[in-house]
Amino acid sequence: MQTAILGSLVLFSIALFALLAIFVLYPLYLYLYSLFKRFPRIPDQPCINPRISLIVVVHNAASSIERKVRNCLALDYPEDRLDIYICSDGSTDQTEDLIIPFVSERIHLLVYPKHRGKALVINEMAVQCAGELLAFSDADAILSPDSLNLMARHFSDDAIGGVSGLKVIREKSDSPLLEPQQKYYLADSIVKKLESRIGSETSNDGTLYIIRRRLFRPISPAATDDLFACLNIVSQGSRFIFEPHARAYMEKPSQTMSHEILRRRRIVCRSLHGIWLMRALLNPIKFKSFAVGLFINKVLRRALPLFLIIFLVSSVVLAFHYPFVWLLVGVQMLFYLLAVVQLVVTRLHAGLPPVINRVSALALYFCLGNVGTFWGVLDFVRGKRYEKWEPARIRYPG
Repeated sequence: MQTAILGSLVLFSIALFALLAIFVLYPLYLYLYSLFKRFPRIPDQPCINPRISLIVVVHNAASSIERKVRNCLALDYPEDRLDIYICSDGSTDQTEDLIIPFVSERIHLLVYPKHRGKALVINEMAVQCAGELLAFSDADAILSPDSLNLMARHFSDDAIGGVSGLKVIREKSDSPLLEPQQKYYLADSIVKKLESRIGSETSNDGTLYIIRRRLFRPISPAATDDLFACLNIVSQGSRFIFEPHARAYMEKPSQTMSHEILRRRRIVCRSLHGIWLMRALLNPIKFKSFAVGLFINKVLRRALPLFLIIFLVSSVVLAFHYPFVWLLVGVQMLFYLLAVVQLVVTRLHAGLPPVINRVSALALYFCLGNVGTFWGVLDFVRGKRYEKWEPARIRYPG
């Protein structure tokens, strides 16, 4: 009996420490460290606008491609310093026909007849483009007019190798996933800001980012291009930072609950593959705080579903010997119950009081994300590779 209690205490302590490290200790460490270490302020505008090659890889994006092309043409960046490449990766819908009317000296259309995957197209385009900087954006991301200017100014610092923008969800709907997603991206942006203050961010979003062309390295087809690009930059001794004012507006990434699980599953599997290929970055002796952040933010966080299960089970076991632990068990069960309530209410198209609805929606989003994460980790362990896929598309009005 004593052995069982001791084992439960050990597992409980490990799980508790992991949860605190992810949600409390790492953000607190970043905040305190940033109070003492800050890099010099970047200029308001670059002395010289570097030439940028903006690459947009699309696959069956007929519903959004016209808006994307018009948005690219409206960007507030010197026309003679910006080349725009729209790359159709084996599209079988009307995507290419919709782009053709826009083809000009500024808009270049490259057609790849066979669907090979985003990474392979990026690898080829990075060699062909002439820009000093390579910018990447998704077909359904609408960029703020000043986004490229805001990001380009950072490259006046030779230590900067890459810059990412802020993803903003602009859709207004009754979906229970909308508000939790917005809160998730807000929390993620806070972490990115703090990481950028002391060095480099440990994540990157493919909706909008820019890197120095000379630092580009081929991306593994089974890895997420955004994170892999970030890790490549840092591995070469340059910084990869976050520019929160350069915005990429998106409709909500998760269209349905099942889509959120599948999306998270794919992202987790691909990101772990990229981290494994770049595992040298986990060496704290060489990469210091970045290695610690990468481990907590991208490895430990992927194990969150396991820690949550261990935390709940060990809490129940300990509660039979230490009655006050029942309170902790009750809090966990209430959280998961709220997720179930939100799931049922959503299926029935019913409603909840506003406060309960917000908390239960957050609980549901959290649980869906962890289900997807669990399957993504399992896919990675089993050697599954997501090299190409059919993205979910929204039909835009107009």
